[in-house]
Amino acid sequence: MSYYDHPAANWSTIKWLRESALAYKYRLDQPPADTQAFALGRATHTLVFEPGLFDAEYVIWTGGTRRGKEWDAFRADNEGRTILRDEDADLAVAMADAVRRHPLVQPYLDEGVFEQPVFWTDAETGIACKGKPDWIIPGSKVLLDLKTCRSINGRRS
Repeated sequence: MSYYDHPAANWSTIKWLRESALAYKYRLDQPPADTQAFALGRATHTLVFEPGLFDAEYVIWTGGTRRGKEWDAFRADNEGRTILRDEDADLAVAMADAVRRHPLVQPYLDEGVFEQPVFWTDAETGIACKGKPDWIIPGSKVLLDLKTCRSINGRRS
């Protein structure tokens, strides 16, 4: 059984209970559509934690407008890979470089396991839980979770 098929609760879906039980149920049944923002985040994660996989999993479109015969042929030729716009690839590389060079983060990136699924039962509620931290350092109590965002400004009410 894959991580996503496992029935345990995880933060990505359970957080929707703050809105309503119906919103939670909808998110369980309808995973969010992939977007350029999600692709940018995934690319940045790959470049930070598993840079050797980038060329196999991503391809960069430099052909301008994404429509027409050339675009259709490019998509068909790269099925199964995430297609990034040129500017998004540059941004992902810049963000990953900044993370990897940061003196507080860099020592943690020397060894670790990327997106290792973790399963547990919440002691207080008995609810089966799951998570997939971005980076776990074996034999330690350290895990890293990288988030990309449009802005570092807090949400405004």
